[in-house]
Amino acid sequence: SAVTLRWRQLSNSGGDFDEWAIDDIIIAGIIGNATATTFIFSEDFFPVPSIPGSSWASISGGSIRVPDCGGIDLTGFSNEAAFFSLASTRSIATVGLDLTTSGTLSFRIRIGGGSGCDSAESGEDVVLEYKTSTSTSYVQLKLLTHNGYTTAQTVSVVVPKNAKTSNTVLRWRQQGHSGSSFDEWAIDHVRLTNTASSSSTLITIFSDNFNTAPSVPGTWWAAISGGKFATPDCGSIDLPGYSSQAAFFSLVGSR
Repeated sequence: SAVTLRWRQLSNSGGDFDEWAIDDIIIAGIIGNATATTFIFSEDFFPVPSIPGSSWASISGGSIRVPDCGGIDLTGFSNEAAFFSLASTRSIATVGLDLTTSGTLSFRIRIGGGSGCDSAESGEDVVLEYKTSTSTSYVQLKLLTHNGYTTAQTVSVVVPKNAKTSNTVLRWRQQGHSGSSFDEWAIDHVRLTNTASSSSTLITIFSDNFNTAPSVPGTWWAAISGGKFATPDCGSIDLPGYSSQAAFFSLVGSR
């Protein structure tokens, strides 16, 4: 059977207002015999891990405890989390991990949240980054916007090929904050799946990074309205090494 996927903005204020963009769309599937999921890395912060230790290299601007506005983990797990509310630079980084057979990284996150946790503002986003033994600096994997995670959510990220090394560090870092007890955030329930644990094969069913503008209507896309394939006015949202072109929505009409 056929399924149609659609991205739609509920409303906008007209041309060049309330703009948005999407890019790097991947739909994956499995062929073969899948077995139970195993993890390269798994952390619920209970019991409280030693930092530095066997899993985490460093934590700054935060501690492992129950967040001021409550736990963010799934039902049945402890309320302890990596909670960031202190005055210094806020980040937490793993030790170097062997990600050669990794599949998906997932974690719970809340930024702000009210009722005991101060909400973040523009410029106080959290970034997920990685660095390999051959890198001179961190590479951004995902931007977690200050106003996009005010309630606890599970985020999943496919580990990119360049991060699949035998010594890769993962880091969550807040880009800025207004001081102690302001712009607070927390992460919990961190998981890295192991693709080597399955006799199945992961295949790509659909993929489009808009490097070349697709025909619409065409083989994959039925319609686009209120937008075009171009570099967004405020810059690329693509991963490093790809083109800056995206599906960018800024025109008058339904988007």
